[in-house]
Amino acid sequence: MKNIMYTFVMVVLSTTLLSSCGESVEDYPENNKISNTVINGNWRVELFMTSSQNRTSELANYTFAFSPNGTVTATNSSMVETGSWSSNDYTNRLYLNFNVGSALHNISNEWYVNSSEYNVLNCTINNTEQVLHIALK
Repeated sequence: MKNIMYTFVMVVLSTTLLSSCGESVEDYPENNKISNTVINGNWRVELFMTSSQNRTSELANYTFAFSPNGTVTATNSSMVETGSWSSNDYTNRLYLNFNVGSALHNISNEWYVNSSEYNVLNCTINNTEQVLHIALK
C-alpha cells in the first residue's frame, strides 16, 4: 500500500512541476506584447524591402491604425484600405492580410518581429530578404 501511495504522490508532484515549467503567453510581460504595442497609436512604414529592393516609397504615404478587434486601416491622402491583423506574442509573429489587388497586398504575410519597442517594430519573413520596419507616427 505504501508503494502505491508513494507512486501516486510522485506522479502528482511530477505532473505539477512539469506543467509549471516554461513560459506561457499569460506570463509574457504585458509591455512586450505585440498586440499591446500596435493598438496604441498610428504607424508608418520606415522600411520595406523585398529581395534586396527598397520598396519603402510604395508605402511611405500610408498611416496604419490597428484596432483591438483585428482590423487594420491604412489611409493615405486619396484612399482608405482595410485589412486584418493578428499576432502571436509568444512566438513574436505579426500577421497582416490585405486583399489581393490592394496596393498593400505585398505586406500581407507572417512577419517575425525581431525587436519591438513602444514606438517601432522591426520585422522580417524567415528565410527571405523581406524586411518591414514600422514606427509610431
